[in-house]
Amino acid sequence: MLVQKLAESFDVAGGRNPKTPAIAGQVLVRGDGSNMLGPKETTKFRSGTAICLFMTQWSRPEIFNATRGCARQMSAPRSEHMKGLLHLIKYVVTTKNRGLVLKPNRIWNGDKDFKFKISGRSDSDYAANTDDRRSVSGGRTFLESAPVIHRSATQKFVTLSVTEAESAAGVMVAQDMLYTYRMLTSMGLQVEMPMVLEMDNKGAVDLANNWSVGGRTRHVDVRNYFLRELKDEGVLSIKHVSGEDNEADIFTKNTSGPVFEKHIRKFVGDDEYMVSEE
Repeated sequence: MLVQKLAESFDVAGGRNPKTPAIAGQVLVRGDGSNMLGPKETTKFRSGTAICLFMTQWSRPEIFNATRGCARQMSAPRSEHMKGLLHLIKYVVTTKNRGLVLKPNRIWNGDKDFKFKISGRSDSDYAANTDDRRSVSGGRTFLESAPVIHRSATQKFVTLSVTEAESAAGVMVAQDMLYTYRMLTSMGLQVEMPMVLEMDNKGAVDLANNWSVGGRTRHVDVRNYFLRELKDEGVLSIKHVSGEDNEADIFTKNTSGPVFEKHIRKFVGDDEYMVSEE
């Protein structure tokens, strides 16, 4: 129904169908305040963005970053922002059968000793927005290889290095993993420990696994302590993953078609819209 509502409210017919929710590398910014939308178009922009926001949570995880970019412009949208939203909506409408797939690799057999596996991956896009130089945190939490939490969020503070931004994203995902862990244990279920958190920045991984702190990283020590304590308690195992294999990348930046398609398979499976081999 939401896809149909978007199709009826926005004229996106004609032209080529986009393969991604946003143009690769696109970052929507406030700009100089020119080409502002009128009241009617502003309301329409906000309505379309709100529908996409709802869909990111329940059925369309792959549009999260593009939708987040539009949502940051709700207060004063410009014509360029509307173009970005129309691109996003056309992608959603022309891939109406695409959606979140929950396909665990193991099924609980009722055994009280069964231990569920929780894993997480995080990523960040450092100082991506030129308006305020806030970085973007992205991540996903899997339960038995099925996505249960996915996030794309502008960081609430300005980070001073790529490593700091990656650490902040890692903390966000660690908190999501702890939430999933506590949800399961509250029901009397068991979780395999330690849970594995993977990041594609070696500096952030090394900081989380090392108690020594240098002058350049002292200001991020609180977040690092959080990860280190979880590691020492046997709750987390923090490892490095290649950036090319980190599907959390799509929650931090608008990627090219091949990269986007490679990573979204983890969330939407192989569907009729796939055009290339993994």
